[in-house]
Amino acid sequence: MPEQEPQGFWARFKALPVDSTPKTIFVAVTLCLFCSMVVAMAAVSLRPVQEANKLRDKRINILQVAGLYEPGIYTIGRKAKWPRWTPTPQMIE
Repeated sequence: MPEQEPQGFWARFKALPVDSTPKTIFVAVTLCLFCSMVVAMAAVSLRPVQEANKLRDKRINILQVAGLYEPGIYTIGRKAKWPRWTPTPQMIE
């Protein structure tokens, strides 16, 4: 009794030898797609950190131009919202 040829695309694909060119290309493309998704997810999740670093670099550059920047590690002693200022009635008159 002769063996039947596999029917359907996936059945024929699975019947190919492991070291065949189509299977090698399939594994390479699948690996590329998976890695590109990992890189894209990392880029999207790191975007807030990138924005914060960009703002920090901009502030450092402004302080360097003004001659007020001293390199080093600083700690923030107290972090609070800036108080609201309104002119006094004498200033308005």
